[in-house]
Amino acid sequence: MSGLLALFDDVAALARMTAASVDDIAGAAAKAGAKAAGVVIDDTAVTPTYVQGLDARRELPIIGRITLGSLKNKLIYLLPAALLMANFLPQAVTPLLMIGGAYLCFEGAEKVWHVIFPHTDHAAKTSRPTQTEQQLEESRVAGAIKTDFILSAEIMTIALAEIPDSGWIVEAITLAVVGIGITLLVYGTVALIVKVDDVGLHLAATGRLSATRTFGRGLVRGMPSVMWALSTVGTAAMIWVGGSILIHGLEALGAPALYDAIHRLAVAAAAAVGVTRGFVEWAVTAACDGVLGLAFGLLLIPVVTQGIAPVYTGVATLKAPASPTLFADLASLVGRILIALLFLGGAAQKGVDPSAVEGLLASRGWWEWLVWPALVFDLVAGAALVLGVQARIVGLLLAGYCIVTSYFHFLPEDPWQMTIFVKNWAIAGGCLMLVAHGAGRFAWDKRALRA
Repeated sequence: MSGLLALFDDVAALARMTAASVDDIAGAAAKAGAKAAGVVIDDTAVTPTYVQGLDARRELPIIGRITLGSLKNKLIYLLPAALLMANFLPQAVTPLLMIGGAYLCFEGAEKVWHVIFPHTDHAAKTSRPTQTEQQLEESRVAGAIKTDFILSAEIMTIALAEIPDSGWIVEAITLAVVGIGITLLVYGTVALIVKVDDVGLHLAATGRLSATRTFGRGLVRGMPSVMWALSTVGTAAMIWVGGSILIHGLEALGAPALYDAIHRLAVAAAAAVGVTRGFVEWAVTAACDGVLGLAFGLLLIPVVTQGIAPVYTGVATLKAPASPTLFADLASLVGRILIALLFLGGAAQKGVDPSAVEGLLASRGWWEWLVWPALVFDLVAGAALVLGVQARIVGLLLAGYCIVTSYFHFLPEDPWQMTIFVKNWAIAGGCLMLVAHGAGRFAWDKRALRA
């Protein structure tokens, strides 16, 4: 009997532990989900645009496909990546979170800028090949899933940062709950939004009562205002959340000045009002975060539009079918130069202070004077790589040279020397890639370019 009672006691203890874990997961999920509100609202406002202009009968199937793609983004790709980062590279969470915050500030500020200074998007005026409805649907779904990946990455990173220190199982379950919950919330709301006007049209056309028909017409007329309000709230939430992430990130990285100043201002404002202090403190903090987020986002607009975007467009253009090898040839040129810098630097080091290399040679019983032929080889081979002279032959010689010289660094008791050992083999691999693919068109000896 006592054994049975002990068993019941153990079961009860396990039940209490399970309930506590579920409560912890639910609490962490709720907190993380609330923190991601800005991204969620913006996602909800943006997604309906992907079904505009398509057959109304395809709206729900399209949203269903985007929903499945969003779940795949979060659960298959982003959740494992987040867990690996949290457990093996936790110091990367704050910088990545700040990059996401900067993106939110930029997106929100760009929308505000377009409202204040409206202009026609040049890309929208560019003529495009006529697409069938099926092709248009496929491109819309693919574009929506790509956009969702960026927003989902922000949501999962925000959620990860809000989860208290716990085991990876609790982290995984919490992230899964947040990912699934937010996905169903966003796309369930989107499905409701895109069908409201259809419901309104149906009621306006078939309603038996005048009030029913009037209500249906009201739904149809009111949806543009609802979408505008949703988009406005989403933009404001993006800027607020983005600014908050950046300010908290700076504090976490050892620059707390902005965070402390906002906190003092919020506390002083709450004390001056004297009532609803918690709400006043939150409102002042959110307003300051939003103003700073908007300012930072406006600063990012020229950086992105005049710097990052042209570079991205240029790289994409290099991959165009009209010039299929140009990007590869440029990559080969840059790769040759980067590899050559290592050997040219090695030549300079040997010339300025040969004692280190002489010591390695002596430690293995080799002649110390070999440092000078090695210097000449480094210098000549590095110059040949930069110029692209007999690149395949030079690459083969350098691969062998790296493998041979790695012998001097094989010292298992010395982690630094073992790192150099592995580096030599990695460089040998790069040299062999040069042997396989040639120097590209930007080379002195064009006869040795192609296979």
